[in-house]
Amino acid sequence: MKKITATIAALLLAVLQANAAYELVWSDEFDGSALDTDVWNYEIGTGNWGWGNGESQYYTNRSENVRIEDGNLVIHAKKENYSGSEYTSARITTANKVTARYGKLEARIKLPKGQMGVWPAYWMLGTGAAGWPYCGEIDIMEYMCTGEEASWRRIVNTYHWNNQGMDGSYSNVNYGKNITLSEEPGTKFRIYGVEWTPDYLVGYVADDENGTNRMDICNMSIAEFNDRGSGLYAFKYPAYFILNIAMGGSYVNYQIDPAFTEAQMIVDYVRVYQDRDAYPESTVTYPDGGDVPEPDPSIDVCANPFDSYTDIRNSLNSNGWWHDDKSWISYSGTTVTANVPESFTNMYVVAQGNGSPLAANTDYMLSGNLTASQSCTARVYIEAASNNTQQLFLDNTLDLQANVANEFSVKAMNGQAMYNPCVVIAADNNPANCTFTLSNVELVATSCGGSAVYETVDDLLTVSAHGGRIYCDEPFRVLNLIGQDVTTDNGNLQGIYIVLVDGNAVKVFVD
Repeated sequence: MKKITATIAALLLAVLQANAAYELVWSDEFDGSALDTDVWNYEIGTGNWGWGNGESQYYTNRSENVRIEDGNLVIHAKKENYSGSEYTSARITTANKVTARYGKLEARIKLPKGQMGVWPAYWMLGTGAAGWPYCGEIDIMEYMCTGEEASWRRIVNTYHWNNQGMDGSYSNVNYGKNITLSEEPGTKFRIYGVEWTPDYLVGYVADDENGTNRMDICNMSIAEFNDRGSGLYAFKYPAYFILNIAMGGSYVNYQIDPAFTEAQMIVDYVRVYQDRDAYPESTVTYPDGGDVPEPDPSIDVCANPFDSYTDIRNSLNSNGWWHDDKSWISYSGTTVTANVPESFTNMYVVAQGNGSPLAANTDYMLSGNLTASQSCTARVYIEAASNNTQQLFLDNTLDLQANVANEFSVKAMNGQAMYNPCVVIAADNNPANCTFTLSNVELVATSCGGSAVYETVDDLLTVSAHGGRIYCDEPFRVLNLIGQDVTTDNGNLQGIYIVLVDGNAVKVFVD
C-alpha cells in the first residue's frame, strides 16, 4: 500500500476535472518488487464447483500466474496441467484488509486479447452479510469472451444481491448492462470504475484519469433502501476488491479455444477517490490507517450466537491430504461433541451458530467449557461462516487434562462486522480416539455485563455471569462461579471478592 505524497496527490487532483470534489484517499500503484500481502490475499485452488461457475482454472500464488513487473500487477492465465486442472491463473482479494464504501473506485487495466473462454474481471464483494448473494456484488468490469467475436469488444457491468433481503431465503437477482467498444480493450490501458454513493451505483469506462471519453454502462438507484429487509441494502456496507482471470465457466458457455495458450491482464493501479463533504458516510480501511468501521446499530451485541446451532462440519489434514467426515461430530442443545477416530496433522470442528451477527469495533467476551477424554492442547476460537480468514480469539489455547473441564473466558475486539459466526475447536496432532466436548459457549459484548455491588451469598449465586470467575483477595484463589458451589478451599466465604461478569469487574462483599 502506498502513502500518497503531496506531489502525487496534487497531480491527481489536477486531472480530476470531471468532479473536483473527489480526492484520492488510498491506492495501490504496484510499484514494489512483489505483491503487497498486507493488502492482498491469494485465493488458491478450484473453489466449490469451479468457484461457483464451473470454471476450468486452478488459481495459484506462483509468479508464473501473479507477479509485479515494471510497476504493474500481472495476472497470467496459462494452459498447463496443474493439480488436476488444464489451466492455471490467479485471483487476489483485499478481504479483511482493504475495504471501501462510496467514492470512485477505479483501476487502470490493459485486458488480454479476446479469445473464447477468457474471462478477466475487476469486482467487489460486500461485508454486510455472510455468503453470496446476501453480501452484494459489484462487478465493475467483466470481459466475457465467448465464441461470438463481438463479445471481444464488450465490457459488462453488473450488480448482484438477494431479492428476499440480506437475511432472507436465497433468491439471487442481478441487474447489469454492457457496452461495446470500437476496438478490443486489449489494445491499450483504460480506466474501469464505479461511482458509488448512498443513492446510486454507476459503472463506467474511460480512456484516462481525466475521464476522457467516459462511457457510463449501468446506473442503478439504491437511495430508497434503508434496512436489511431489502437485499439492495447490501450496497450500504463497505466492500473489498477482487482481480482475476477465469477460464471457461457458465458465463462463457463453458467453452475455451483449443488453441489458447496464455492471457495476461495488466493492472497499473487500483485507486479510491472520495468526496467526504458530499458523502460523509464514505470510508476506506487499510492496514496501517483508514477509517474505523462504526458498529451497526441494528446488531444486538448481547445476543449469544451459540445458544443454539444450525450446522456442523470439519476439515481434516492427514499427511498433506485434506478431507471432511461429519460422521463423528454432532451437536445437541448447547453442546458440541467430536469423537475423533484418529490423529490428524490439523483437525478443525466448526459449529455454526444461530446467525446472530457480531458488530464491528466492539469488545466481545468468549466463554465456555472444553473437555477432552485424553490430555492434549486445543484452541477454541471464532470465524465467519463465509470466510475462514475472518477470525477472533485465535490465540485462545487450552492445555487440557484428560476428562477435566477447562473453563475459558477471553476478550477480544471485533474490528469488522461478522455475520453468521461459527465456533471452532482446533487441535494439531490430536490423540487418536479422543472425545472433545464443547459446552455452554457464549459470545456477547463486554458492555452487556452489570456493575452492581452484591452483598450476600444469595445475591452472589444469582449473578448471571458469562463464564465468570471469583478471585479471592486473602489468600488468592480462583473459584468457579457457575456449575459448582461457590466456596473457598476451607469452605468459608469471607472478605471482598471480585466477580468478572461479561468482562466487568464487580465487587462482592461476603460476611
